[in-house]
Amino acid sequence: MNTIGKQTIKGSIYSYLGVIIGFFSVTLLRSHGLSTEQNGDLEVILSFSIILAQFGSLGFFSASTRCFPYFRDEKSNHHGFLFLTLAVPMAGCALICILFLCLKPFIFQFTNYEAFFHDYWNIILVLTTGTLLFSSFDNYNRVALLDAASGSILKEFLQKLTVACALAVIFIHPLPFSQFVWIWLAANVIPTILIFLKVRQRGPLNLRPDFKFLSPDIVKMLSSVSLFAVITGLSTMIIQYIDRIMINDMINTSLTGIYGITAFFGTVVAMPSRIMYRIGGVIVAEKWKSNDLAGISTIYRKSCSTQLLIGLLFL
Repeated sequence: MNTIGKQTIKGSIYSYLGVIIGFFSVTLLRSHGLSTEQNGDLEVILSFSIILAQFGSLGFFSASTRCFPYFRDEKSNHHGFLFLTLAVPMAGCALICILFLCLKPFIFQFTNYEAFFHDYWNIILVLTTGTLLFSSFDNYNRVALLDAASGSILKEFLQKLTVACALAVIFIHPLPFSQFVWIWLAANVIPTILIFLKVRQRGPLNLRPDFKFLSPDIVKMLSSVSLFAVITGLSTMIIQYIDRIMINDMINTSLTGIYGITAFFGTVVAMPSRIMYRIGGVIVAEKWKSNDLAGISTIYRKSCSTQLLIGLLFL
């Protein structure tokens, strides 16, 4: 079985275990342990952090999938690619924070989020930074070390498990929501620490940049693909998460919590495809570089057949 097949199956198994944990967490722990308003606050915090992280990445993660074959060189530590995959998103995160501070009066003039950000801006900032750091190390682990399964397991399985444990704390020892939200935040950040340790285990982390390698052609390729990725990736994130922000702003937080719980069930069908795309895109990029069109055709044909069969199981 090839790399795509092995990692897709492995990732899918853990992802569906995560779905089972998530189902238990959403239907029992969240719905009974938190009020609908508190559930709504968590949904909005998560939605803002994911959208801001997508902005902050500046499209680099998608661009690196396409462009990394040109960096691949273990002897030179992939020409400082790890430095780029950390520096670009962190610079983007800082840029987003500066823009938000400058535009804050204008944003609050047309929305009802001033009180919300006053209460949770620090939570959103930490979660956004944690999301970007996870994506940075996961991106390096995926494209440089060809390990897409570990990131999926940590994000789709372990994170749901740690969040469920955080929610279980409410039943064991009731806490004010203002304290619980920090435990919930820690549960969401744990996978970031573990993906860092995973990458560190695979070899030394060399953060030395290689600016000499960044020729005008390489920079142009990275910039153009990143710009395209910002547009397409942001569109996808907005479609997936803007609904919660709009419901909270236009109706109320309570209905946002109810909507977030019910929307969970729509993510089940897409699980296998998300994992396949993570490793499939890396392999396809390598084959594009070597002009292996027959190999790309084989990957698409097998992937489509597999996804079709899995999709039919849910009909």
